[in-house]
Amino acid sequence: MRLIGLAPEARFEIADAVGRLVYRSELGTEDWDGRFADGTMCPSGIYWCTVLSGTRRETHGIELRR
Repeated sequence: MRLIGLAPEARFEIADAVGRLVYRSELGTEDWDGRFADGTMCPSGIYWCTVLSGTRRETHGIELRR
């Protein structure tokens, strides 16, 4: 998944369907490769992507298919 046009200070977090944090980006990162932070593959399912930039916080549902 690629988030295009993020501000340089923005980051994003990916959580699974029940809200457990799966991945947290570094500043300036626009990609998530469908893996947990430890590098193992996430299973297919629904995930939540939250973009954080300054005081703004926006969350969108995404579907990961393997």
